[in-house]
Amino acid sequence: MPELIVENIHLKYGAVEVLKGASFAVEKGRIAALLGPSGSGKTTLLRTVAGLERAYRGKVSVSGKQVFDGESGLDLPAEKRGLGFVFQSYALWPNRTVFDNVAYGLRLRKAPEAEVKRKVGTVCEVLGLGHLQERFPAQLSGGQQQRVAIARSLAYDPAVLLLDEPLSNLDAKLRDEARAFLKELITREERAAVIVTHDQIEALAIADTIVLLNGGVIAQEGSPEDLYNRPRTLFTADFIGNNVRLAGKVVAANDGFATLDCDGIRVTGRMGQPKTAGEAGTAICRMDRLALAQPGEPDTVEMHRATSMFLGEKWEHVYRLGDHSLRVLTEGAVANDTSPIRIPRESVWVF
Repeated sequence: MPELIVENIHLKYGAVEVLKGASFAVEKGRIAALLGPSGSGKTTLLRTVAGLERAYRGKVSVSGKQVFDGESGLDLPAEKRGLGFVFQSYALWPNRTVFDNVAYGLRLRKAPEAEVKRKVGTVCEVLGLGHLQERFPAQLSGGQQQRVAIARSLAYDPAVLLLDEPLSNLDAKLRDEARAFLKELITREERAAVIVTHDQIEALAIADTIVLLNGGVIAQEGSPEDLYNRPRTLFTADFIGNNVRLAGKVVAANDGFATLDCDGIRVTGRMGQPKTAGEAGTAICRMDRLALAQPGEPDTVEMHRATSMFLGEKWEHVYRLGDHSLRVLTEGAVANDTSPIRIPRESVWVF
């Protein structure tokens, strides 16, 4: 049975419907990422699960116990839901030591001091903070402060960990390290976790399940591979990944594939929804699937190279044809000013 079950959550701010029936579930040792554009409702949904926002419809269950039911009026306060919450700002007390910050939740729940010392000591050791317990937040690095915030949430042994963009305050290198650490920790501790992020790479890397929100509605839920390789809507295909988007008219549709004439570029891809000749359509292709080709190869278009940029591991080239531009990655520099660009139909979706 899932550790966290969220069913049909509806929430309004005044007359504005912010959440319109969101549902998802998370099992022990698994991470669900709430992903979506600004204003999609992801942070509001997390705060509703935590009991910091009040929905008017739906249900939330934690470890088999119902903590919210809009129909019956059940609404347990945040501190009685068995959840740990890590805020984006970390929300550490600047005038309290690491030990006292981590102990805060336990003392709030009136745990015996011997238990406080034992649990704080244990969780600090697990998170590599054992030698820092007497320091204050200002004496810690960003990564250490993040670990203190996580330790505080883990100390009272919550069933589910909720994290609101916990890595956004870290620099790029620390963020990569923290991402791996956080995934390993949650799996090892067998916690269920929900993380809000606006970073697609973070969601793809850390999550077992991605819940993609758009306008308060779940556009698609599934594994990172599902959303990246098998998008079910134009929104999902366009939002996930670094993409090329081409609009045009369908000139052929059969065997699950459609071909679009996009004002000078013809592109063929899998139909994300049924299409017939003459209809308008939009093609989405992952930029990393584009490649330079040889003359005469299928699924290619001849384009002019406008500029090239060295990125360290790769080169990125911008190719143009009329109003269209495509960015192509290569292992090395390119000498030719014009080249056929392959837009592989297996990596294109037509909606």
